[in-house]
Amino acid sequence: PPPPPPPPPPPPPFFTDPATTELSTRQSSSAASDVYKRQVWDLIAYAHRKGIRTGPGRGSAAGSIVAYCLKITDLDPLEYGLIFERFLNPGRKEMPDIDMDFDERYRADVIKYSAETYGSDHVAQIITFSTIKGKQAIRDAARVLDYPYSAGDQLAKAMPPAILGKDATIDQCLTPPGPDAPATDRDHFAAASGLRELLETMDGAQEIISTARGLEGLRRQDSIHAAAVVISPEPLTNIVPTQQKGEDAEVVTQYEMHGVEALGLLKMDFLGLRNLATIERALELIERNTGERPDIDGVDLTDDDVYAMLRKGDSIGVFQFEGGPMRALMRNLGPDRFEHLIALNALYRPGPLGAGMHLEYADRKNGKAQVDYPHPDLEPVLADTYGIMVYQEQVMQTAEHIAGFSLPDADSLRMAMGKKIPAVMKEQQEKFVAGCIANGYDEQLGKDLFGFIEHFAGYGFNKSHSAAYALVAY
Repeated sequence: PPPPPPPPPPPPPFFTDPATTELSTRQSSSAASDVYKRQVWDLIAYAHRKGIRTGPGRGSAAGSIVAYCLKITDLDPLEYGLIFERFLNPGRKEMPDIDMDFDERYRADVIKYSAETYGSDHVAQIITFSTIKGKQAIRDAARVLDYPYSAGDQLAKAMPPAILGKDATIDQCLTPPGPDAPATDRDHFAAASGLRELLETMDGAQEIISTARGLEGLRRQDSIHAAAVVISPEPLTNIVPTQQKGEDAEVVTQYEMHGVEALGLLKMDFLGLRNLATIERALELIERNTGERPDIDGVDLTDDDVYAMLRKGDSIGVFQFEGGPMRALMRNLGPDRFEHLIALNALYRPGPLGAGMHLEYADRKNGKAQVDYPHPDLEPVLADTYGIMVYQEQVMQTAEHIAGFSLPDADSLRMAMGKKIPAVMKEQQEKFVAGCIANGYDEQLGKDLFGFIEHFAGYGFNKSHSAAYALVAY
C-alpha cells in the first residue's frame, strides 16, 4: 500500500497565536458571557436567513477572530491589525458588549424574533430620560416665575452656542474656569460674557438664573432608548418594573440602562442603520432594472475610482463622509487606500480635531511634514499612521512593545489613561517605566514615552469600530 500522506503543515504563527489566545480567554469567561455570545450569533444568523442586511461590525467586537468566523462581523481582524484584547480580556469583569447594526426597515422584526424566541415576557426595550438643558431651564424658570416671555428668551439666547456638539451649562457660563480646566470650559465661559452682563443689569435676571440652575439637569420626560433591548432569564416583571403605553405599544423597562445593567440583566443593542437600508435598496433597484444583483459584500477595496471620488470630496450622502468639514479633510488628505478611510473615521472626532491631529496626519501622509517616531522601535506600531498615535490599540501595542506589558495589562493601562485617576496613573507609570528598564531602555525614555502615550490616549479612537464603519462607507 502507498505510504500515508504527510501531516498538513501547522497554521502560520500569525494566525495560531491570536486565535488560540482568544479561544482560551473565551473558555475562561463566565457562563453568562457565553450565553450572551450565543444570543448575538442567533440574532445575526436570523437576520441573514431572512435577508436582512447587518453591519460588518460595531465597536471593539470587530477585533474578534471568533466573531468573524461565525459571521457576526464581516471584516478580517488579522488583515487590518485589530486587537481582540480591546474587546475582551481576562482582567475585565464586565460583560462583553456586541452592538448589532441592522437595516433600519427591519429592526423591529429582529426584536419581534427575540421576543418570540426567548419569550415576550422576557424581552423589553429600555427607557431613557431627556434632561432639562440650560436654555430650556431659563425659559421654564422665567415662565413659572411669571416674567414676560421676552425676559426668558433674551437670557436663553445669551447662552453660548454648542462647541463640537456639547452645550454649555449655566455653571460653565458663570463660574470662571481654573487654570487646569478643559479648553471647552474656557471657551464656553469666554463666549458667555453677554449672559453675565444681563445678570448684572436686567431686572429679575438673578432670580431667573438662580431658579434655572436648580432645574438644569433634572429629568424632563421619558422615551425609548434608540438601541437598547433587555433579555431576561425569567419574566422581567420579577426583576424590574415595566410599562406599556397602549395595547400595541412597546414594552419598556422603567429603569434606565445603567440601572438595568446593575441588576445583572443582559442588555443588547439593536441599532437600525439607515445606510444599510440605502445599500440594500440600491441593490434591489439594480437587480430590478438589470436582472443582476452585485456582490457588494465581496467588493474590491483597492478600486482607485472610489478613492478618486473621495479625494475630490464627492461624498455627499456617503456614510460618515458626507459633512462639509469631512469632505474638506478628504480633499486635503487625498486617501488612496482603505487604511486612510479607517484613520479618517478616527481623526474626525472632537479631541483630534481640537488638537490639530487631522492636519498633521494629512501633512505627513502627503510629504509636507516629516514622519518621525518617539523611538525607532515604535515604527512597526505607528508606521501606518505616519508616527501619530491615532488609535487606542496603538496605546496598547506601545505598552506591549516597549514596556513588555501583556495585551490585557495594556488594555488596563488604556482604560486608566482614559479615567485619569491620579493614584492609578502613578501606579501605571511606575509599572511602565520599570518594564522599559527591564527591556533595556533607560528610565528617562520610559517617562518620556509614558507622557507621550498619556497625551494621545485622550484622543485615540477604537480602530475596530473605525475599520468596520469605513467598510460601510466604502
